[in-house]
Parts: sequence; structure tokens; C-alpha cells
Amino acid sequence: MDTSMGHRWIALDILRGLSVIGMLLIINPGAWDQRYSWLNHVEWAGIVHADMIFPTFLFCVGMALPISIARRFSGGANKQHLFLHILWRSVALIFVGILLNAFPSFHWEDVRIPGVLQRIGLCYGLVASLVLCSSHGRDIYVRPLIIASTLILLGYWFLLANFAAPEIAAPAYDSVNSLPAYIDRQLFGLQHMWPYGTTGSAVTYDPEGVLSTLPACVNVILGVVATLVFQREPKVRAASIGLIVGLAFVVLALVWNQWFPIIKKIWTSSFVLFSSGVSIIAFVCIDFLLKNIHAEKFLYVIHVFGANALLAFIVAGVIGPLMDMSIGGSSIRADGFNWLQHIVVDPKGASFLYSFIVVSLIFLLMNFFYQRQWFLKL
Repeated sequence: MDTSMGHRWIALDILRGLSVIGMLLIINPGAWDQRYSWLNHVEWAGIVHADMIFPTFLFCVGMALPISIARRFSGGANKQHLFLHILWRSVALIFVGILLNAFPSFHWEDVRIPGVLQRIGLCYGLVASLVLCSSHGRDIYVRPLIIASTLILLGYWFLLANFAAPEIAAPAYDSVNSLPAYIDRQLFGLQHMWPYGTTGSAVTYDPEGVLSTLPACVNVILGVVATLVFQREPKVRAASIGLIVGLAFVVLALVWNQWFPIIKKIWTSSFVLFSSGVSIIAFVCIDFLLKNIHAEKFLYVIHVFGANALLAFIVAGVIGPLMDMSIGGSSIRADGFNWLQHIVVDPKGASFLYSFIVVSLIFLLMNFFYQRQWFLKL
């Protein structure tokens, strides 16, 4: 635990907190088949609110990078120390992610290997290393980051549009025949993939697979660029640039969608642009509220989650399986949902109320740590 608050960018914490709360609401329903549509991910291609949560968190990872690197340089670290720290943190995130996937049974023969924390760890490690390679001392150059992002997005499009998986007649973007889905099946085996990544009744893809992690890195890179712009440009100009670029990304993504569909589960380049555009616009709006309306006290709960996002996610990852453990033929989740239906007749409302209660309980724990300035940093 890091027991000092340090210099925190509140707007970043708020954006990160919103993504964490959204993620917790999605993964903690009273009943998985009773959820409001805005809490469900899209079946395959298309855009829904829930699909913006994870890329926004990755964007926040990128926004925090220049701040973290500058702080470590100020503390006397050199590039070699930073590279070692990046490697350690990346490996730690991947390791914790796999442990959470295995909890509580720890049946390693069928544990899921990819996952949310694993993708965060890989993206963080790759992008942080790129940022260090693109810097001179404490100065981070934006141009190499923009070039790298452009090459990744265009290269991923070219790869998926022109190369078919072995034994597949033509390039495809679906959940069975797409190149990312094929590579994950060959690399991990079905028993180590997301059990809900099914087509029909068969597991065919993993939404946090290997190949699709590369374009996900661009969400992180664009977060780095956003922070550099906000640090180096006057406030009004930075906000204007953010709004223009964010809107341009959304429009470009919608146009590109005609040739390269917006698909979160294989993280297409058009999805990267759309989600990054949404993240940028959201950050600009939050920054405006904080600077002009002084809304910090109204956003306190969100701030608490954003300040300790990693710990909140790990706690939720432990609570979820415990709620599903069989106790006398039932579970905490099932019994809680059934009881709440006596209060809220609508099953979806009862399921959401269950999610709200779980998130509220997690908040009490996060607030306990926040009040003592304890923050988990791997």
C-alpha cells in the first residue's frame, strides 16, 4: 500500500472511478439473465454503453503514465530503474489476473489465462516501455506515439482484412473465423479461454485475447498523448483540442465502420477510435465541471473508487465467486436476488438493486482505505 496521496489529478480519478463503478455494476448482477439493456455488452458488432467502460479504463492507464514517470524521475530513478519497475508491475498484474480467474477452486487444468487484468498488464508494459523509448530525460515526445498508434491501427486492419486463418476460405470478422479468435484457440486451447465466449454452444473466442491486445494498446497511448496535451497547452486550448479530436475520432470510427466493423470482442481499429473519442470527450467534460462548477464534493464517491481502482477491481474479483459458491444447494447471489424481489417486483430492478448493494459495500471498504490515504499500487 502507498500511504501517501501525492499529487493526484482529480479529473483523471473521476473518469477512472466512473469506469470502475460501471464495471462493478456489470459484473455483480443479482441474476445474469435479468439485467437492463444498458448493462449488457453488445452480442458482437455495434456500440453500446457498457462497451465503453474497459477502453476508458485503459485510456486512464495511459493518462496516468506521464504523471507516474515524472514522479519517479523526480525521486531519482533513471530509465533502467523505470524499465525494471514497468516489467515488475506488468508481470504482477498478469499474475494477479490469473489468480483471480482461478479463485476459488484453483483448478489449473482449465483456468482461463487471458483476462482484464492480464490485458491491462500487457498494455501497460508495452506502452510504458514505448513512452520511455520515446523520451529524452523527462521530456516525452508525442510524434513517435502518434506514429506508433497509426501504424498499429492501420496494420491491424490490413492484417484482418487480408489474411485468413488457416483452413478458412477468406478473411472474416466473426466470432469463429476471425484471425484473433483462431489464434487464441490455437494458443490457449478452449479449456483456458473465456467460457462465455461462445458461438452456438462451443467456445470460439476470448474478448481479451492475444492479437486484439495490440490495438488495445492504442487506447493507452492516446491517454498518454491526452495528458501531454493538457500539461503543455493552455487550459482552454487543451479542452478545445480534446473536444475536436474526440469528435473527429467518433466520426472517423463511424465512417471506418463501413469497412472495418466496430467490434469490441476483437478490438477492431474502428472500435479503438470510437472508444478513445468517447474517453477524451468524457475527460474534457469532467475537467470542465471540476474547474468551473467545483463539483468535487458531489463526485466524492466516484473519486474514492477512482483513487483505488485496482483494489476495487480485485475485491470485486474475490467477492463474485464467493457469492456464487453453493451453500445448501443455493448461493448468496441467488438468495439475495430472490429476497430483493420481495422489495422490487421487476426482476431487472431487483437484479440492479443487488448490484447497487454490492457496489455500496465495496465503497465502504474503499472509503476506509481512502480516509487513511492507503492506495494499492502494483
